[in-house]
Amino acid sequence: LRRALEADLNTVRNTVTDQSQKLVDDRAQFARALEADLETVNSLVNSHSDRLAQERSTLSKALEADLETVGSHVNSHTERLAQDRSTLSRALEA
Repeated sequence: LRRALEADLNTVRNTVTDQSQKLVDDRAQFARALEADLETVNSLVNSHSDRLAQERSTLSKALEADLETVGSHVNSHTERLAQDRSTLSRALEA
């Protein structure tokens, strides 16, 4: 009976040892998978950040060009109004 109990105890110990090692191995595999996922997420975030910076630059350039166009139109109209005012003043003086 004693030998049978010792054999059972050894079987239980071996099973616990095997399961403990399996848990350690699974934990390591899970950690590697999480690290890979984190690297993928970081890469995607960096890629999107770069794309946003490029799009912001493109938008900024377009807005600057639009502002220059509007400024040019305003200056043109201002000059035309000054000329028309001068023409009107001369006409009224005559």
